[in-house]
Amino acid sequence: MRIISIIVPVYNEAENIPLLYDKLARIGEEMREKYELEIIFVNDGSTDAGQQVISDLSDSDDRVKYIELSRNFGKEVALTAGINNCRGVACIMIDGDLQHPVELIPEFIRKWEDGAETVIGIREDNHSGDKIKRAGSSLFYKIINRIASANIIPGATDFRLLDRIIIDEFNKFTERNRISRGLMDWLGFRREYIYFKAGER
Repeated sequence: MRIISIIVPVYNEAENIPLLYDKLARIGEEMREKYELEIIFVNDGSTDAGQQVISDLSDSDDRVKYIELSRNFGKEVALTAGINNCRGVACIMIDGDLQHPVELIPEFIRKWEDGAETVIGIREDNHSGDKIKRAGSSLFYKIINRIASANIIPGATDFRLLDRIIIDEFNKFTERNRISRGLMDWLGFRREYIYFKAGER
């Protein structure tokens, strides 16, 4: 059975982790004839009960793995730890705060099955009136694209699928201070996009 790894960086998300797990477990049941899920929670130095919640889930479901970081290193380090340790033929990164719609995971997988090597979630603006925020975001992407010779679409998120070939290439990087999504896009490979509206925090 081929494995799809789900990488979930979490920081003080003890209340959301069980809800997210339930959603992922349902997706796993829907996919069980084709894929086995590996759910990797990366606890980024949480100060709440998150680690105990994850540990309990791991005890009750052998699909759940976890990585415990010694302190809060930030999302980039947490994502990298998950990617470094995943076993899947592909991985999907999803935030632990329920803002990324779990229901779209099958669509990410379908696009990958159709030949995409990376499938990128593009966040549609839920707050179109915030002109200053949108202008700042647009400028950020222009600067990053020029510096990194990448092609990051405004609204691109870490909610994305990576084929094993990209995982292996990404794991060759040794830079400590980096923007993972920039490196992933810089690597190239065939891309597809899925647009979504973020859930409420």
